[in-house]
Amino acid sequence: MLDGPRVTAALYGMAGIANCRQLFQVLETVEQGTPQETLTGLESILKTLYEPVDPMATRSPVTMMTVHGAKGLEFDIVFIPFLDWRPLASGGQVPPAYLLERIPGTSGQYLVAMGTDRRTGEPTPLFQLLKKFQQDRRMGEAKRLFYVAATRAREALFLSGIAGVKDDGLRAAGGSLLDWVMDHEKINGIAPAGIHRHPHKEIRIAVDPELTAGPPPTREATLDLPEPLPFHAEKIPYAIESPSALPGKTTIPSREDGQRAPESPVLAARGIVTHRILNRIIRGESAPSRISIERALTREGVAGESASSLAEDILGEVSSVLQDPLLNRLLVKETPVLRSEWAVEDSAGDRRIRSGILDLVAFDGTSWWIIDFKTSRPPDGNLEEFVNGQMALYQPQLEAYRAMLGKAEGVREENIKAGIYLTAIKKWIEMEI
Repeated sequence: MLDGPRVTAALYGMAGIANCRQLFQVLETVEQGTPQETLTGLESILKTLYEPVDPMATRSPVTMMTVHGAKGLEFDIVFIPFLDWRPLASGGQVPPAYLLERIPGTSGQYLVAMGTDRRTGEPTPLFQLLKKFQQDRRMGEAKRLFYVAATRAREALFLSGIAGVKDDGLRAAGGSLLDWVMDHEKINGIAPAGIHRHPHKEIRIAVDPELTAGPPPTREATLDLPEPLPFHAEKIPYAIESPSALPGKTTIPSREDGQRAPESPVLAARGIVTHRILNRIIRGESAPSRISIERALTREGVAGESASSLAEDILGEVSSVLQDPLLNRLLVKETPVLRSEWAVEDSAGDRRIRSGILDLVAFDGTSWWIIDFKTSRPPDGNLEEFVNGQMALYQPQLEAYRAMLGKAEGVREENIKAGIYLTAIKKWIEMEI
């Protein structure tokens, strides 16, 4: 009898026994083929093994664990090391091909931004904005984890991290939790010799004695932790703005509560179907039949006989609009750029994203055109007053569209003609620059 377990326990304790048992388990599973093959397999597996947990660790009053593992638990004393960790520096260095962000306040709607513009090879503005949102969220999550770790302590909390000396002042690595804490305590950039005491007696700050010229801090009596500072709700990461929702510069009919009067269901259905037909024809497809239009109107809530007569009216209106000389000149194959229902978006700054759909965008070789089709019907009365009112109502929307197109295509705004086209009266109204 070699009496191996007793000798191993006497020399290395229970940790040695645990190591031997794991080695024997590995030897049982790795044996295959010739002894040389077994040895090669064992050497490969040993590179991936970790030392098993010491059985005596269960009796230790000290526990080392992750922050997630400590959730819901409390300890008399808590140590949080490695505060110089930088959350934004972890992860791969190769930028992703695209970023995907859910739009706050919506169900299942997302923003997608490609990593680089294939024309310029540079990151798109929206990609940069979404990247900033993700970085803010990652930093916010790191701060929340820090809060969870710090609130596990009952009597004492020890925070530690590595900072450097620059220009005779102690500075933490930028983007680290230590940098955030030192900024909060107003000690970033302070000479090491001057960092010994804190205005609050229950908080003590200690610096490596080798960095300081003065005496090391004296130990003071342990006091209760102060009440945690209030946590404020985080700002919304970004907001989506639609130019079509911008208020107009005119007085429009309103209800008693001051809100804009809703459009009648029939007029709303007429506008939706008319836009679909114009979009289809501009894309080079044939016009739908009257029966198809009637069915589309029915799906939008227009009753049977009304849908039939309205379909005939829409067909006539669209046919008349397409005979307009301006549209005839733009809606040809030779037009260098011709886009219908073109989705465009940009960053307006201050965590705002503008997103809109332009009915018709064209470049005739000289000028860019933004044509926004409007199916509003002029009431009985002054036609000029109706036209001026429509232009004033939609001018903020057109101004935003022109700025967005200018950014997207790198075009000066004075080279973009923007306006509304009133389909009911076949009239183009251009916005003044």
